[in-house]
Amino acid sequence: MADDLKRVGLVFKADGTTDFQKSLTTINSLTQESYANFKLVQSQYDKTTSSLTKLKNQQTYLSQNTELYKTKVSVLKEELNELENAEDRNEKTIASKKKQIANAQTTLNNYEKGLKEVNDQLESGSAQIKEYADKVADASDKISDAGKTLTKDVTAPIIAAGTASMIAWNEIDEAYDNIILKTGATGDALESLKDSFDNVYGTMPADSKDVSNVIGEVNTRFKVTGKELENLSKYMIQFANITGSDVVQSTAYAQKIQGQWNLSIEDTKNVLGLVAKQSQDTGISVDTLMSNVTANATTFKEMNLNVDEAVNLMAQFESAGLENDSMLTGLKKASQNYAKEGKSMSDGLADLTKRLQDSKTYQEAYNEAVDLFGSKNALIFATACKEGKINLSDLSASLGDYSNVVTSTFEGTLDPVDKAKEAFNNIKIVGADLADT
Repeated sequence: MADDLKRVGLVFKADGTTDFQKSLTTINSLTQESYANFKLVQSQYDKTTSSLTKLKNQQTYLSQNTELYKTKVSVLKEELNELENAEDRNEKTIASKKKQIANAQTTLNNYEKGLKEVNDQLESGSAQIKEYADKVADASDKISDAGKTLTKDVTAPIIAAGTASMIAWNEIDEAYDNIILKTGATGDALESLKDSFDNVYGTMPADSKDVSNVIGEVNTRFKVTGKELENLSKYMIQFANITGSDVVQSTAYAQKIQGQWNLSIEDTKNVLGLVAKQSQDTGISVDTLMSNVTANATTFKEMNLNVDEAVNLMAQFESAGLENDSMLTGLKKASQNYAKEGKSMSDGLADLTKRLQDSKTYQEAYNEAVDLFGSKNALIFATACKEGKINLSDLSASLGDYSNVVTSTFEGTLDPVDKAKEAFNNIKIVGADLADT
């Protein structure tokens, strides 16, 4: 690893230009390797491993990742400089790169802070470490003497409780490690995330892996902590539970929707409520619906459609079996025509829907739609409109109406088994605390 660290930096292509992607891939690979090595070392700890050894191992890990992230920030800034000085500037790519730099810098700050804390302990804590070791040894002798006087009726339950506590500790520790891997947090920032994990895990009938995944994803993507992190994490778990979706993937889609439409967190949650309701009504997977909405966000905005209108439109297209790309191309053409006529997109679509529904024959409806959508999709679209399967006359929705869809649906699914699992999660947290003590 030491030799690899020395070689980390800019990687160049054959033509002499910088290969930023390969540079970043190398850094990310070394970061993962550093973490894996650190966990391997930790797995070899036993009761004879001193606190001083553990601190030094932590110092090595934090030092390596601090240097790696310094290089990562440097590479990203070099790439940003090239993008900003390009003849054909891509502002969207530049903005995305700036966000990557901010995220990398935040992770670097966390590593540097954690490294400083460990260094301070190593510099000033020698006496305390020895004193602590002496106290442990003294306590061990006293416990051993007391144990000789205990009956088997007392000792057996203590052993059983200790075994259960260690099992719980291992599970919770793996969840904490997963949060570290996803966020790079250390020190106070990590302790805050651990507290949020406990608060969510202890109030949800969810697996520890899922909770640690969503805590890491929500913190990284939405940049929230504390109660805001916990509330959004719970919501994402509820959403994934009632829709059968992957909580990590759903969180990624949710953040993308928020960024594309410049939404508040509350509005984003309401959009997810609308997505869940459309999925319930049509049978379309939420992943398909959110993927279509995010992939075509620019087109929707060009047509002056809001996010709720975009969700409803995509749901209707999917339900009717229409090809999204062809239909959106046609609607974009229609929006340009409506603009020339002084109509809004909503008014134009309402008018189109009415004409198709009022047409006397399917051929007449087809002729109305073919100029917009082409021969392949026109008949399907016209037929769906005429039969009432598609109604573009009112795509808008009041997002506030969907604020309780996810939570109320989730709570309606809870049964005694879920309540027992939630209670058991709390027992695991207590057991982990006991094992840690």
